[in-house]
Amino acid sequence: MSSFGYRTLTVALFTLICCPGSDEKVFEVHVRPKKLAVEPKGSLEVNCSTTCNQPEVGGLETSLDKILLDEQAQWKHYLVSNISHDTVLQCHFTCSGKQESMNSNVSVYQPPRQVILTLQPTLVAVGKSFTIECRVPTVEPLDSLTLFLFRGNETLHYETFGKAAP
Repeated sequence: MSSFGYRTLTVALFTLICCPGSDEKVFEVHVRPKKLAVEPKGSLEVNCSTTCNQPEVGGLETSLDKILLDEQAQWKHYLVSNISHDTVLQCHFTCSGKQESMNSNVSVYQPPRQVILTLQPTLVAVGKSFTIECRVPTVEPLDSLTLFLFRGNETLHYETFGKAAP
């Protein structure tokens, strides 16, 4: 092969390896865990990482309180605290001038601590109609609450609730 042909092949191969197309991702960003749930005012640990060998910069974007616990070139480990509302965390890294990011949704939940049943009338006679009122205070998110009313193993009624109007 002539030196011209060899040089052309070398340049073409170098271009394919080092300079992928502009629509291709050169590296990836990951956030762990992907789905997060926490009780109000709670804390959680988040790990941001990248497949880029030498990232120029990286981090976690959030309006919440965060502390960098540990880091290496390809990952950063954070403690996010005082979480009081649903939010999105964004991990990002820049590699060779190109920035990539990945989001993670954080859901705040309040499990039911108390279920209150009230009978109307308070004295129930066999064969007579009565009403059972069920209240579950301070539960979030309400659209994740499902209540079941059983008689033995038989389901008498169930209801899944949506978010209340503001």
